[in-house]
Amino acid sequence: MAPNELTPEQAERQRQALLDSLNIEIARRGDASSDASTRSSPSPEGEPRGVTRSHNEIDASDASNPAFPILFGDLLSPYTLEEGRAYKRHKNLSASAEQYLKSVNPMRQGFQTYVAILECSDKLEVIRNDANSKYKLPDTVAKTAQDYAQVAILAPNVKNYRNPKDGSKMEVAIAGAMRTVGVAQLPPTFETGRCEVLNKVLGKACIDKRCHIKTEVCKSIADSNIKVDIATLTRSCIGASPVKASAALYQRIAFIRKVAAECQEAAAALPDVAGGTRTAKEDAFWLEVDKKLVFMMEKIYSDDVAAYGDADAAIPIAAMREMEDWLSALNKTMETL
Repeated sequence: MAPNELTPEQAERQRQALLDSLNIEIARRGDASSDASTRSSPSPEGEPRGVTRSHNEIDASDASNPAFPILFGDLLSPYTLEEGRAYKRHKNLSASAEQYLKSVNPMRQGFQTYVAILECSDKLEVIRNDANSKYKLPDTVAKTAQDYAQVAILAPNVKNYRNPKDGSKMEVAIAGAMRTVGVAQLPPTFETGRCEVLNKVLGKACIDKRCHIKTEVCKSIADSNIKVDIATLTRSCIGASPVKASAALYQRIAFIRKVAAECQEAAAALPDVAGGTRTAKEDAFWLEVDKKLVFMMEKIYSDDVAAYGDADAAIPIAAMREMEDWLSALNKTMETL
């Protein structure tokens, strides 16, 4: 027997002493509030009200009555090893469970229970952290993210095909649009690790779609004897994505084909590949497309200034990001008509 464990006789004496203390406390409270007990405590059928009963006479109906204190005597009865096995339907107990049931010291059993709870808490924390590290987007969310990325790349009003120099990221903007329209099962913004998983799925989908468009555009100009009209080329670029062909998209694909025809070296370059998947460091073709987009808009504006003079500095202008939400939404709607 361990040095700190009680003998069965000592445990029984300890248990009886505690029960005697509880009896004294019950009697004291009964004397102090006999009137309240008489009014609020129902007596069993056939027994006059106000009669004091010992704790052994308290029946099941009194157990649920808040006027009576909770008795802990039954909880102090040590379980035997046989009772423990019966409780577990005759299954074999672990060594720690057998040690727990053999102990007749309630304080030791309580301490062992607390330690077991702490161990369970630690294991649950490990499981939770492991689940976060192995987090994977649900298949439906991943498919939706791929669709949104393809639609974004084929938007006729897109201003950058690669991440702009101001540090903003296309995949973050697409994720924001998904939240705005209420796509279900997206990770909350405060779970940055899971949001990064979503951003990686969006980023890869953007790279794959850009590569597909470039491949189709370059194929259309590879043989000068074969003419591919803009409608056929646009349909090839759309592929299996949910994008709908429009006149504005025809114009944008025509612009991309013009850049490919003028920049044969950039168009012929292959994207970097690591481990069989395309990385964010793509070829220079789309950088050239972005440069041409900016040049085209700046050239049109500079020609206007040369013909009609500089803009009046006294008239204030607002940045697009400073527009009210309803104005921004309406502008975006009109851009895609």
